[in-house]
Order: sequence, then structure tokens, then C-alpha cells
Amino acid sequence: MSASFTVSTIAKAPRSVLWAVVADFANIADYTSTVKTSVSTSDEPTGLGAGRACDLAPLGSIKEEIIEYVPEEKMVLTVFDTKGIPIKGSTSSFELEAIDDQTTKLTFSAAVEAKGGLFSGLVSKRLESRLPKGTQRLLDDLAASAEAKASELAT
Repeated sequence: MSASFTVSTIAKAPRSVLWAVVADFANIADYTSTVKTSVSTSDEPTGLGAGRACDLAPLGSIKEEIIEYVPEEKMVLTVFDTKGIPIKGSTSSFELEAIDDQTTKLTFSAAVEAKGGLFSGLVSKRLESRLPKGTQRLLDDLAASAEAKASELAT
């Protein structure tokens, strides 16, 4: 069984600045409290085929790879090799939409495959209710980082 959800946030930052934060793939732990540590698992730190391993907060770990990469517009990831969480894997995307020169909408969508065998339906329902909250915090953290960078660039 799978769970799907979409969340978004608005950043008071140009799309290029928000993209720079999102595309800093290997260093996501620098931008959000939802990831304890992150390291690159590929030769390239970002772009198509780039990979990372993340230790999640409060627990669990995942490996991810970029499977679609359109600079300043969209990044699609596949999650695999999960440990300590009720997820087998997922496909998710970050999409950026410029509202104006200084404001950008960041949207995250995911289709998550639950672990749980016979109970995967119950696990999927629980994931659908819990994952959007944690993901919203991730997006808000990324937006705040982009806003801080935009403010630094303006001074």
C-alpha cells in the first residue's frame, strides 16, 4: 500500500536563491532539523544521479538519488534503503514556482510505499496523517534558509 501527499510553503526569496538551497543536495542537514546528518554517496554532489544518505530526526535513515533534475524548477528523488522507519521507499519531488521576483512557492509531493506486510494499509493511513507535518517543517526550514541567504545577498 502507498500513501500520497503534497505540502507547500512560500519563501520570500528569489527562485534562484531557494533553488540553491534545495539543490545543495548532500548538505540538507545544514538546512533542516528533520535531518541529523547527510552525506553525498555519489561523485557529483547534485544533479541527475546524485545520491545522499541521511540520518533522520528523531530516528531512522534513508538513501536517496535524484532521478529528474530541471534547474530552478524541479527535482525528483527516489528513496530506498530505509532503516528504522515504516517506509520501503518513495518517489518525491520538489517544485519551485516564482510568484514574483522576490517570492517563490516551494511544493513537495510524495508517493510513499509503506512497510508492514498484512498491516501495510494501516501503516499507509498513519503515514498519510504524519508525514505531511514533518515535511512541512522541512519546507519551512528550507524557505527560512533561502530567506536568510537572500537577506545576506541584499546587504
